[in-house]
Amino acid sequence: MPVIAAAARLRDDGSTVPLVLRLRSGTPREQHAAYQALLAIATPEVWRQLVDQARRDSTISLRILRDWVRTTANQLPRDDPGFRAASAEIARAALRSADPELVANGSEVVVQLGATEAIPSLLAMLMRDSTQYALATSALIRLTGVDNPPAGPVATPGEQRLAWLFWNDWWQARQRSQLRAFLVSLWPGGQPPSWLLAARRVKAVPLSEGDAALRRFRSR
Repeated sequence: MPVIAAAARLRDDGSTVPLVLRLRSGTPREQHAAYQALLAIATPEVWRQLVDQARRDSTISLRILRDWVRTTANQLPRDDPGFRAASAEIARAALRSADPELVANGSEVVVQLGATEAIPSLLAMLMRDSTQYALATSALIRLTGVDNPPAGPVATPGEQRLAWLFWNDWWQARQRSQLRAFLVSLWPGGQPPSWLLAARRVKAVPLSEGDAALRRFRSR
């Protein structure tokens, strides 16, 4: 324990391997101390290790996502493909949780990453309770820039259904149109076979554009 505390104070990157081992297999007290020490070091490499550990151990996902949201952008290696993939994976898993804080932080991470692959999970949230509906609506607007869904921030069950139909239609149409244009541009003669039609990632709008769309939606 003194070593863990010293590592946190010194921000000693060389201590991360034993700290990660403590996080994986220590006692609950040691795991908590190791996590706090790693968070104090907070280099991009440490964040890669923390997120990777959250993939292995769902019990720390709540802490990881909460601190991910609170961390300044330049400390997070968002351009690193492995970090992004691991972050998106634990965020998508969080969207299936019954824990409101986990869902809220997971949806924020999804937006910050522009992880449109999480849209099917957000669609499912539209049909749950009012809190999850509101979180999903905000995330969908911020990801897509679409500010005109048929239901407002607070909706009845019937309005939630209308919102689901709207967003599901948008999602399916967007995938079809982008996929068709992509394959036609590559395939000789512009006639790709049907078996090649698979989902292609829809690109998120810039954060500033998505946030502006959310303001318009809330003020209408």
